[in-house]
Amino acid sequence: MIKVIGFDLDDTLWAVKPVIIGAEAALKAHLKDRLPHFAYAQQDLLIARKQLLAQDSSLSFRLTALRQAVLTKAMLNSGIKTTQAENLASEAMDVFLEARNRVTFFPGALKALTELAQDYILGALTNGNADIKRLRLDHLFMFSFSAEQVGAAKPDPILFESALAHTNIKAHEMIYVGDDPLLDIDAAARLGIRTIWKSNPKKQSDLISAPDERIQQLSELPDAVKKIALMQT
Repeated sequence: MIKVIGFDLDDTLWAVKPVIIGAEAALKAHLKDRLPHFAYAQQDLLIARKQLLAQDSSLSFRLTALRQAVLTKAMLNSGIKTTQAENLASEAMDVFLEARNRVTFFPGALKALTELAQDYILGALTNGNADIKRLRLDHLFMFSFSAEQVGAAKPDPILFESALAHTNIKAHEMIYVGDDPLLDIDAAARLGIRTIWKSNPKKQSDLISAPDERIQQLSELPDAVKKIALMQT
């Protein structure tokens, strides 16, 4: 019996690329207003990012911490004092995260989530730093785990295991919905979790584990869930 449905967020419920572009634009505008004399080149940020990752590989899945550390380092390199740089970077990250959580949901997403929430426990499992509270999804999602929270990113099983432990269910009692064949579908299937792939033709060749169901649009999701649920009755 299916009891829980877990969701990837970025590129599953909304397109992430325009969201990040918008968030970076908001960050740049904030820095220009707050620190008009602070100039940095994108290449400088990339170099700082590479250096920080070399020092601490865990920053690869601690995306908020990484971006804030890069900003802090860039400010320090420009001559801003340590305490001020840390405070300004923290302030800038608040601006970034606010914009990063302004998303345009795919057609049918909210309707499907609302319908499914009537019969199932819904939750989010993400490698990113989208926040269900800022997204105003916390009335639909009963739990949310990120790679930053649990200490590893998908395809590591810990995100899925965290959801199973939190809801006290077996793997076959959960469906996971995602867009990435490796990080979402294969990673969940390896644990015995049922899967629904929000298909992406560009990633078709990456499929290793066949999903239990595949959908093109999120409006198809409730019916896909019903098909899997019927298989277990």
